Amino acid sequence: MNSDAINLQLIELKDMIIQLNQTITNQNTLIQKYLEDIAKRDATIADQKAMIQYLNDKIYGKSSEKGRVPDAGQVSLFNLLNPNEPDESVLVIEPDPEEIIHVKEHTKKRKAKPTVDERFSNLPKRTVVVDSLSEEDKHCVLCGTEMVAIGTEVIRTEVVYTPAVLERVEYIATTYECPVCKETEEPYFIKDEGCGPALLPPSYVSPSLAASTFYRKFVLSVPYYRQEADFKEFGVDIRRDTMAHWAILCHEKYLNPMVSYFGRELKKRKFVMMD
Repeated sequence: MNSDAINLQLIELKDMIIQLNQTITNQNTLIQKYLEDIAKRDATIADQKAMIQYLNDKIYGKSSEKGRVPDAGQVSLFNLLNPNEPDESVLVIEPDPEEIIHVKEHTKKRKAKPTVDERFSNLPKRTVVVDSLSEEDKHCVLCGTEMVAIGTEVIRTEVVYTPAVLERVEYIATTYECPVCKETEEPYFIKDEGCGPALLPPSYVSPSLAASTFYRKFVLSVPYYRQEADFKEFGVDIRRDTMAHWAILCHEKYLNPMVSYFGRELKKRKFVMMD
């Protein structure tokens, strides 16, 4: 091998060594960056763990006025120079037993549960006398004499719910005539129509039926289509659009004048306050 080939080979090896050194330098820099990132991450994790421990102690730890023992490695506020030696500058004052005020223990009394009579005192009461014994049972089994009642007692109390009942009411007007004027040229008649006008003539709706549908719709949030299904359970057909029409007409005829009156009275005030 001549000298030129050897020199060329040495130059190639030198370039390769330079590239390898550059690669090693880059790898060392990258490794150092990774190590710094790992150290920062470990420090962040340690801070997060300390914060979690602090919050756990605040939320779930024991609540006491007595201070906890400082963590290991924590420097005392009163002994910054030498934490290994006891701090003699801190003055510990022992309480005087004669000056201690003893507070009487307070026990919250639980409110007594209301009785059945207290809870349902405003309901009408009806008594049912139990009479299930036969005439034979009311005779003494020893001598056969008929026994007499000597007292009663309450077995139990029930609150009975009576479902709504629909009924058809027809108002009959009676016509009267004068028997004397009947034979004359001017007979006199009178009709008793004292039942009062209908709520929405000529509709069949009554005040109680309209109030029930409005209460269920606007207070109990029962839509009209569900009320229509409920009426079908009673065997009657009251459509949802009919109930909506009742609401519109009742508002126009009865409620709107009242709301307008309240509005006029409200505008007469100098100041109006509301939420």
